[in-house]
Amino acid sequence: MFRKSLTNILMAYRADLPPHNENPVTGSDPDISTSSSTPEHQPAPLPTFTSDQSASVAVRKTISLAQDPDILLLSFLFVYTGFELSFQSGIYSTCIGNTKAFGEEAKRLVGLCGIMVGAGEVAGGALFGLLGTQTTRHGRDPVVLLGFLAHTLAFYLIFLSLPSDSPLRPTNGDTYIDHDAGVVIVMLCAFMLGFGDACFSTQIYSIIGALWPHDSSPPFSIFKFMQSSAAAISFFCSVSATLRAQLIVLQVICVLGTCTFFLVEWNIARNRVEEENRLLISSEEDQENYG
Repeated sequence: MFRKSLTNILMAYRADLPPHNENPVTGSDPDISTSSSTPEHQPAPLPTFTSDQSASVAVRKTISLAQDPDILLLSFLFVYTGFELSFQSGIYSTCIGNTKAFGEEAKRLVGLCGIMVGAGEVAGGALFGLLGTQTTRHGRDPVVLLGFLAHTLAFYLIFLSLPSDSPLRPTNGDTYIDHDAGVVIVMLCAFMLGFGDACFSTQIYSIIGALWPHDSSPPFSIFKFMQSSAAAISFFCSVSATLRAQLIVLQVICVLGTCTFFLVEWNIARNRVEEENRLLISSEEDQENYG
C-alpha cells in the first residue's frame, strides 16, 4: 500500500515537470529566447568620460567660443570691468589715503569709501535684480548707459578732487575742489563707482544668459578670465601711472565697452523682431492654406 502511494506521487510530480526541450521559466524552446535575455539585444551603454576628458572638452569649447563675434565685441566690456574693479577696490582708496589735504580724516575716509562702494553695489544689484523682467523687456542698453554715465561722472569728479600723483606717494598736490567739498565728493564718487559696476555686471550676466542659454559655462569662463587678467594688469601698472593717466585709460575703455555692448544688444533685438515677423508670416500662411 505504501509502495503504491509512493508510485502515484512520483508519477504526479513527473507530470507537472515541463518537457526536457522547453525553457523551465517560459515553457518555450530554449533556443528561442526573449530579447531581454540575449546580450545582443541589450541597449548600448552610454559613453563615460573621465575628469581629464571632461576638462579637455570644456577647454576646447571655451577656446572655440573665444572666436565668436559676440564674445569679441563683449570682450571690451569684460576688460573694462576688470580695470574698474581694481580701481574701485584698491587704487581709489590708496589715492584718498595719500591725499594729505584730508589730514587726519584720510584714513577714516578710506574705510568709508569701502562702505560706500559696497552700498552702491547693493543698491544697483537690488534695483536691477528686482526689475530684471522689466529690464529684459525694455532692453539692457538703458541700464548699461546708466552705468556709463555714473562712472563718467565719477571719473570727472575724482579728477577734480584728488591730486594726480596720489596713487604713487603721499602728496599735497593741487586739486580743483576745496577740501571740505572734496570729502563729500569722494564719498559720492565711491557710491557711483559701486552703482555703475552693478549696472555693468548685472547686464553682462543677463546678456550671456540670453546668448547662450543652454551652455553658459564657457562664456562665463571667458568673462571671468578677461576680468581677472585686466584687474591684475591694472594693479601692476598702477604703481607707476598717475591718477590722470589711469582715469583716461578707464574712460576710453568704458566708452569702447559700452558701444560694443550696444551693438550686441541691438543685434539680439533685431534677431528677435525678425523671428517674430517670420512666425507671424508663417501663421498667416497656414491660416490661408487651411482657410
